[in-house]
Amino acid sequence: MKDILRYKNILLSIIIIAVSIFVIKGLWTKHSLIIKDLEKKMSDVEKGKLLIEKWNKVSNEYDGLKKNFFMKDQEFFKNFLEEKTKNYGINVTYLSPTRKQENFYSEMSFSLRATSESYATIVNFLNALEEKKVIIEILKVRGAENKKRLADITVKSFIIEQ
Repeated sequence: MKDILRYKNILLSIIIIAVSIFVIKGLWTKHSLIIKDLEKKMSDVEKGKLLIEKWNKVSNEYDGLKKNFFMKDQEFFKNFLEEKTKNYGINVTYLSPTRKQENFYSEMSFSLRATSESYATIVNFLNALEEKKVIIEILKVRGAENKKRLADITVKSFIIEQ
């Protein structure tokens, strides 16, 4: 017992150091878990920022598409065609619509027969249709009576459903 008492300070120091090591190890483990959790949350925040940036980019592209394509309905497309034919002095004698429904948009087609004074007028009319990204599917132009030009045209555009 005397031998043990002689080393009491050293034994007490060893016990204090051992307890301190266990306490520090426990604190370090807890601190490491907190840091890993924070790193995961920061990673999630970065992924969220990237998703928001992608969403904004897609949203801007969608807004651009809305400006270039017909957004309302068949009547809007028909009125657009009638306005352009009137502006270019083209006389429409036949106008027939067709519609093909898809998931979030519709394909809208109009077949029309028109007469014009010249080929140039028909070309200018077709150029004006590009304003709304109208696709010209069929175009047949031929001479008619009285030096007029007869055109059979099928145009197609898209109506984005809202």
